[in-house]
Amino acid sequence: MRILVTGGAGFIGSYIVDELIRQGIEVVVIDSLENQVHHGRKPSYLNKSAEYHWAPLSDAGLLAKVLPDVDGVCHQAALVGVGQSMYDIARYCDFSVQQTALLMEKIIQHKNIRKLVVASSMSVYGEGKYQDSGGRIVRPSDRLLHTRQGSFDLFDDEGQQMTALPITEDDHLSPYSIYGLTKLAQERIAIITGKTYDIPTVAFRYFGVYGRRQALSNPYAGLMALFAGRILNGRAPLVFEDGRQTRDFIHVTDVARANVLALTTPDAPSGVYNLTCGVPVTVEEVADALCQHLNPDVRPQITQKYRKGDIRHCFGDISKIKKQLHFTPQTDIHAGLKDLADWVADQNSHDLLHQMEEELSQRYLLVDKAAFAGLEADAAAI
Repeated sequence: MRILVTGGAGFIGSYIVDELIRQGIEVVVIDSLENQVHHGRKPSYLNKSAEYHWAPLSDAGLLAKVLPDVDGVCHQAALVGVGQSMYDIARYCDFSVQQTALLMEKIIQHKNIRKLVVASSMSVYGEGKYQDSGGRIVRPSDRLLHTRQGSFDLFDDEGQQMTALPITEDDHLSPYSIYGLTKLAQERIAIITGKTYDIPTVAFRYFGVYGRRQALSNPYAGLMALFAGRILNGRAPLVFEDGRQTRDFIHVTDVARANVLALTTPDAPSGVYNLTCGVPVTVEEVADALCQHLNPDVRPQITQKYRKGDIRHCFGDISKIKKQLHFTPQTDIHAGLKDLADWVADQNSHDLLHQMEEELSQRYLLVDKAAFAGLEADAAAI
């Protein structure tokens, strides 16, 4: 068996490469070495048993050369950053949508490809799922329509704070950000192509993936990487809103196992799957735990600022992936955070979080609590 992994030099992709090779599967990688992540250097963790091509996915000639010799494709290449996507719109659309479309066009020209796995995101859901004071299920199309002055939480029509619930794969999709919109387009392009051309296709909706090899110097990297980079430099991790917003995290080794399972299981059902642990954790709790592991003298700083495009709560129901793919995550958040902290402690990191804040503020994408109330009024008026 031979698998093409796009973005195979990246954080998640490299773990998938390692797991495939560990199972005796040949791997070929296409990766553009995105400068924001790799800073012009090949990472030291690359698996020497894989075959690498350093080029963008828009290289049609390379795809024509590589695809005839693979049995499956694991499409991980992506740009990361919800905030950045809100102003770097064309680049995000080109990278995630146009390049995926080109990849699908080339895949369908080769009958040898019998498996397709694509990385999607929990961002396709937008705001999470809630229960109001009357027991009704609510899926907010806009969180700003459910907020009230002085709070970042969501409230029902009776003025009662709503309770967050786990979200399922068949829940309504309403992405809040350009990033989420491009990931939705990416997963639908893959699923529709797979169904049309009889290629078994799985789209994994990643929640908060974390672990070693995260790009600590990328200001638009994952939440934990941003916090760790700050703490490593003796600075307080900056927590948006009031810190009580919840996220759902999964260790990168579990993500790699799920991808390889989908690629290698002959009868793995096609479709979309939440890929996470299904355990909500507040952002403040994550920041606090990393401080305890890396530098107990540093405490999280709650900024009371809202980043446009952010959601309040979203955590996944994982019953579908357990039942249909027989997959269960193995690393809990406590063990995973300790492992991440042990690795971070030996790394060099440039704290570029202030750069992200500046860029977002200049574009009016980061607002304080008072302005957040104004956004609520604007949303109600539309």
